[in-house]
Amino acid sequence: MSSISDTPVIADSVSAGLTDRNNQWLSVVHSTAPVDKEITERAIKALYAAVAAPNSEEPAILWCQSPWQLVAMCAALQTNFTRTDSRQLNVHTAFIPSSKEVDDLWEKLWRQIDIQVNDTVRQKFLRPKLAKAQANWFDDVPFFSKKEPSTEPDLSSMPTSMVVSNLKITQNQIKLTKELHGVCGIRLAENAKFAQLKQQYETQLRSRLQENPTTQMRANLMTMASFPFHPDFSNMFSMQNLVKFGFEVVRGNAQVEFDKAYKPEERKQFHFLIATITGTAALTFVPSVVDWLPFYEYLCEELPWLPVGPTNKKLLRCYLDVARSVTNCMFLDKVVLVSQAPLVFKTDENGRLHSELGPALRFSDGYQLHVWHGTTVPSEVIDNPSAINVESILKELNAEVRRVKIDRYGMSKFIVDCGAEKIHEDECGILYKKTLFNDEPIVMVKVLNSTPEPDGSIKSYFLRVPPTIKTAREAVAWTFDMKPEEYRPRKQT
Repeated sequence: MSSISDTPVIADSVSAGLTDRNNQWLSVVHSTAPVDKEITERAIKALYAAVAAPNSEEPAILWCQSPWQLVAMCAALQTNFTRTDSRQLNVHTAFIPSSKEVDDLWEKLWRQIDIQVNDTVRQKFLRPKLAKAQANWFDDVPFFSKKEPSTEPDLSSMPTSMVVSNLKITQNQIKLTKELHGVCGIRLAENAKFAQLKQQYETQLRSRLQENPTTQMRANLMTMASFPFHPDFSNMFSMQNLVKFGFEVVRGNAQVEFDKAYKPEERKQFHFLIATITGTAALTFVPSVVDWLPFYEYLCEELPWLPVGPTNKKLLRCYLDVARSVTNCMFLDKVVLVSQAPLVFKTDENGRLHSELGPALRFSDGYQLHVWHGTTVPSEVIDNPSAINVESILKELNAEVRRVKIDRYGMSKFIVDCGAEKIHEDECGILYKKTLFNDEPIVMVKVLNSTPEPDGSIKSYFLRVPPTIKTAREAVAWTFDMKPEEYRPRKQT
């Protein structure tokens, strides 16, 4: 075991420098600056060359104006979905307020495909159907299974309508991270400053990268993907069963039932749906994927005596060059789809997507998200809050959106206007309860302000309390972190 004198010295300045580096990464993540295509393509090709087998062909790189366009482009090219097919879809949802916006999104998608996709590129997406002998192919793919892959699957056997990320990208990133963990862990195991730096990186950057805009986009894209299709889809399947059934279809195990249930044009829409759903899950927020690598890059710069070999340093640089160049992309076997940066990117003080007026996130093709403190909502909730009323709140089935509507409407005003049930009253106040669909009830206590207004009047106000509270005294005591029997307010004179 190393003695204390052998423990490497890490200067205090390294901590301050790490904070600066973390802030630089956050500015990259939140950037609305145009992506430099030349630098990005060079970085992607270098990464693929570093992880691919010798003499592998360079990936085709397709540029998209938004993550929606990226996912839809991949699904369309995989399933041979066409302009004509898209015109038969009805993708109007609460999150896309007008058919013109939908038409514009599709037209810009087809324009990008016309410009960038030739027969050679198209062939990279079209794969033979899964053979019976390969029926359990995707059981060994981490994307669909919690199991570790037993062998590296042959990507050329991928069935149509299913997207799997380039496993080499993920596998090499995990391997590189483990090796860097090992190198630094052995060399710095007894260094308290190293543990502090790891915690600093975790708090300042890594945890914030895990809660990223792609999380909201992925949920929104999934919603958009599940609405456009024949009404029978939503009647027959939950989303989970729909995806499960889709996997059985592409396996060939449910083809007879599928052919009986749907017309040819509906089957094509169904395959596009499955490709969209799997593609949405494969959408990659690159800065979160690189995970600990920015931390180790900084340590290698500040602590050159760390025994990190040239091969690992080169691979480290390849991953981080891509992460600095682009935030949203999809790494496939022979193709990389890359999204341009957003035109608008707004967050709250906690780094969550948020905008009190207009979209929090908007891209050049018109794809946008209206978000309230991290919750994606229909545009009218942000742009026209005066239109929110009790009826629209109670009819809202999405519990998270309903909470935002109540927040915008005013919780106290909602309790008064919705006819909440009075469940208890005593000298401390009045306790009200409103039961909501698929959410915990709202329980609020109405109390009088102990300080009179300038004109001598006494105003009342509401305090929200846990739904388990049964009496007004218990509710008010809870707001003072006291037990009911401990709460003895002074009598007002």
